[in-house]
Amino acid sequence: MGNDIKSGLGYLIPLGAVIGFVAVIVTGNYLLSILIPLAGILTWFLYMKIMEISVPDIFGNIIIVFGGLLAIGVFLFYGTKPNMFGGIELQEEGAVFALLVLFFSVLTGMLFNRNEGLGKNLLTSREKELVNKAIKDSDNEASPRVIVVKQEAEHKEEKSDEPDEFTPYYAYPPEYDYYGDYYEDGDEEDEDE
Repeated sequence: MGNDIKSGLGYLIPLGAVIGFVAVIVTGNYLLSILIPLAGILTWFLYMKIMEISVPDIFGNIIIVFGGLLAIGVFLFYGTKPNMFGGIELQEEGAVFALLVLFFSVLTGMLFNRNEGLGKNLLTSREKELVNKAIKDSDNEASPRVIVVKQEAEHKEEKSDEPDEFTPYYAYPPEYDYYGDYYEDGDEEDEDE
């Protein structure tokens, strides 16, 4: 089975979990509305691992969406309580817990999000014209051509005029006689004695 087909079938798992979540919310079974997003995303993770599918670019966004579904389920189950008049009372602890679930799911989704920023990898109109012109010119000729559209500038280390830190005698050239004949004379006197 091709990788695209396996990946496409894999997207049916989160889609089924979203449909199941909406159906459970409509029926009012809020505990099951917590379990369905968890089971859906975990099943999808296992499917990607077993089928050896590469992680899609929208992986972080899907984690954020399922975290939002989970936060809604947590809020409806722990953050609301029916009162004796048929209304709903808000439970502060449950609302805070739902916000924490939402916060950590957004944080996790942002860590997995591969979006480099809008327009970072897009070509300018001038660059598109140059690429199209080069492609048209290469169609007419038999030799293949390489097109380099954007190339980051290499940062070369500039050689400084300061001496290297590891050189102990950087004030004198290496062939300089540092102490002259002083020690040679002193060594001869010690040998004579």
